[in-house]
This record gives sequence, C-alpha cells and structure tokens, in this order.
Amino acid sequence: ELVGRLYYEEFDRKAARVEKRQAALEESALTVRAELDRDELDGFVTRMHDVEQERRRARSTELQEKYRATKKLVRLDGDQVKASVDRMYYQSKANRDQQLQMLADTHLAKPVPVKKLTKNQTAEVADRLFGGKR
Repeated sequence: ELVGRLYYEEFDRKAARVEKRQAALEESALTVRAELDRDELDGFVTRMHDVEQERRRARSTELQEKYRATKKLVRLDGDQVKASVDRMYYQSKANRDQQLQMLADTHLAKPVPVKKLTKNQTAEVADRLFGGKR
C-alpha cells in the first residue's frame, strides 16, 4: 500500500505539472500570436540576414587584403627557362643516381674478393698438399 501510494502520488504530481505547463503554453500562444505586416517582416529578414552577410563579406575582404600578400608576376625569358629546366633535370638525375648507388652499396651482395697466389705461394701449397712429390 505504501509503494502504491508513493507511486500514484508522484504520478498525479507529474500529471499536474504537465497540465500546468500545457495551460501556460496555450495561454502564451494565444497572447503572442500577432500578425506581422510584410514590410516589418522584410525588415527583420534584412537585418538578420542581409546585413550580417554584408558584414561578413566586408570582414573577409579586409582580412584578405591584410594577410594575403600580392605576388609580383615574374616572367622569364627563354634562356632563363632553359637554364632552370636543365638545372632541375641534372640535379634530379644526380640525386637519383646517388640514391641508386647508395641502395646498391647497402643492399646488393658485394663480390667476394679473389686472391691471386704468386708462383712461390703456389709451390708452397703444392708441397704442403702433395708432400713435395711432383
């Protein structure tokens, strides 16, 4: 009985709060409903949208002029272009050759060095292997 009473009392209080809010909402909806004429509505739209857009556009233009440096257009003649292209080509070719050489030195197997024996060394080896019999 105690649980039921607590549950139903809370349920009733909640329903009363909802009903009170609903009544307040309906009352405010009745008093607020005022018709706006077309000129007043256009004034609101202009103030809220158009003026804000113009302000943002002006600020953007101001910041662009302040921070974006205008670059001077530089024209190169034919000799300068050819020198630049040659320099870029030969530098990149030299860098690539150097990189390939470094990779080859690092990762490719190095040939085993071959040692050549002199005649005296060959004779000593033969004596050692065959016991001096020739």
